[in-house]
Amino acid sequence: GKLVSVRMPSDRMTLKHKGFAFITFDNSRSARKALNINGHKILEKSLKVSLADNKKPDERPPPKE
Repeated sequence: GKLVSVRMPSDRMTLKHKGFAFITFDNSRSARKALNINGHKILEKSLKVSLADNKKPDERPPPKE
């Protein structure tokens, strides 16, 4: 499937990436298929792939300070 968007959060102070990303696919089948790469290594780092929860903003815990 096709990627719709990729968001890689960064630290506000250092502007360095936090080490994770949110990827949106054009369909749920492609998203589930991406789970197959969980545990694979890239540059000696293991990937952790999981499906995100679709929580509404009012259901999320408050941000850490």
